[in-house]
Amino acid sequence: MKEKNNRTKWVHVRLTEAEHLLIQKQFKSTTERQFSNYVRNIILKKPVYAGVVNQSLKDIMAELFEMRKDFNGIANNLNQVVHKLHTLDRHQEIKAWLLLFEIDKKSLQKSMEDMRVYINKTADKWLQS
Repeated sequence: MKEKNNRTKWVHVRLTEAEHLLIQKQFKSTTERQFSNYVRNIILKKPVYAGVVNQSLKDIMAELFEMRKDFNGIANNLNQVVHKLHTLDRHQEIKAWLLLFEIDKKSLQKSMEDMRVYINKTADKWLQS
């Protein structure tokens, strides 16, 4: 099990604009995700892993995260519609909620098609390289 490591002390350092840009540039050339972890590793003389940052992979991940956010929103809407349908007594209200359900369903289908197209396009790009 990991040890709980609460960092409660702050170290403040003043830099010139050029120094800050240099450190940022060096940080971006590493695999480290958090700037504070990068600086901590440098100060404590721990190894910092430099690597080629695969921009296309970052782009893919950003797109997939956006799609996941969209799907979560649509799923939440569908759950709300189903919950509301179970609590309705009047026929007119049920019709209105069914209409909303159909709209969300079409949105979900469109998002799924967009995802399929994006995955196919990305797979084609990767297979070409």
